[in-house]
Amino acid sequence: GFSCDEVMRSGAYFSDFLQQTKGKPPSWNVPSPFSLAFDPTKGLFDYYSTVDEVRGRRFDLGMGGTE
Repeated sequence: GFSCDEVMRSGAYFSDFLQQTKGKPPSWNVPSPFSLAFDPTKGLFDYYSTVDEVRGRRFDLGMGGTE
C-alpha cells in the first residue's frame, strides 16, 4: 500500500529499539522505532503535521472517518 514505506523503514529500527529497552516496556524517554527511522525528536503525529504534510492530511482524513 501507499503507507508501506514508513512501516518498513520503522521495522528496520525495531531491533535497535529492542536493544535499547532490553525487551522490556520502554520508558517515555526512549525513541520509538518510528522516531529512530525518521526523526528522533518527533513522534508520529508531530512528524506528520510538520515534516510530511501530505501524509498528515491523508492521516487526518482517515481518522476523521465519514460523516
